[in-house]
Amino acid sequence: MKKKGSLDLSINAIVILVLAITMLGLGLAFTKGMFSKFSNRLDVPVSNVLATKDEQIALSTEDLQITKGKDFAFSVNFYNDVFGGSDEIVGKLSCPNLAPATAFNACSAPQTVPSADQKGFKFIVMNKQTVGEITTSILDMPATRVCTLGFGKASGENAIACASAAWPADAVTRQIIVTIR
Repeated sequence: MKKKGSLDLSINAIVILVLAITMLGLGLAFTKGMFSKFSNRLDVPVSNVLATKDEQIALSTEDLQITKGKDFAFSVNFYNDVFGGSDEIVGKLSCPNLAPATAFNACSAPQTVPSADQKGFKFIVMNKQTVGEITTSILDMPATRVCTLGFGKASGENAIACASAAWPADAVTRQIIVTIR
């Protein structure tokens, strides 16, 4: 009889061990799923890289990852070494494409940046953009593009126009990669 009791105890221990490992696996899968959903919302962190005289446009990454079909926000730091301290500066992201319906521009709100100082600019790339009476979803197709990110005067001669793909001669620009996935 003693041997049968120890055998029952061993089987119970094995069953409990299998159940514990199964529950641990389910818990880890659930946690991983929740973190992946959360990380999709944080594609690009706020730029904590300071802009300097040598690197006037500072972005925390060279490759912006945009989730297809969703609006996208990011921030960039700009060091003003070109424009006067009283000029309002605006930032612009321009992503031309061979098909005009999928080209897009995004502009920041204008700010005054004192000479020899840096400031953060926030950009929002809207999925739906309207040209005339036609509204298009520009972020619905996966693509990788080389885009231009730049800063210039918000008004006056040589001002940056958000709707235009052209850049003024005195604009400070940098190329980045934008990936829609």
